[in-house]
Amino acid sequence: MDSTLKTALPKINILGPDDAGYDEERMRCWNKDVIHRPAAIVQPTTTEEVSQAVKVASSKKLDLVIACGRHGHDCMKEGAMVLDLGKMTEVTVDKKSMTVTVGGGARLGDMDKAWVQRVKEEMKALGGAESAHPLEGNMDADQGGLVQQVWSSNELRLREIKAKYDPDNFFKCNRNIKPTAAAYPVHS
Repeated sequence: MDSTLKTALPKINILGPDDAGYDEERMRCWNKDVIHRPAAIVQPTTTEEVSQAVKVASSKKLDLVIACGRHGHDCMKEGAMVLDLGKMTEVTVDKKSMTVTVGGGARLGDMDKAWVQRVKEEMKALGGAESAHPLEGNMDADQGGLVQQVWSSNELRLREIKAKYDPDNFFKCNRNIKPTAAAYPVHS
């Protein structure tokens, strides 16, 4: 199948079982328990290429699977044509229209980087320093335990407020915070 696809989609990177890099690409999945051998891994870089690949898959009646962030249990389906959007990770923030455009293969870390860049720009415009944002990198990796530190600090504050203003736990709901001593350590 991959040679047929390479002929039909000459501008798109396509990996077949005999190509260098095929095994590495098919193994880049979150759930390593269900790694299969797709017939081809098609890696578009634009929406136009995605459209072309879908049309080819449809015309040839191929089993098509979309791999976005590669978290799906069957993102590398056995014998299928995998449309791997992993090369489409761009995230753009349009301040004027107040919209964010996210590429089909973007992960939380990609969005985190764009968000942090936007915060830095705003801080600089307001006369602030252009230092790293304190939450930079939290979505893709917890560097230095910062997420635990921030979440633990928030948990402590919420518990203190709850103990002070609602000691009988009258205002409880599904996301209940019991008015007890902090259960989470704060790392420094």
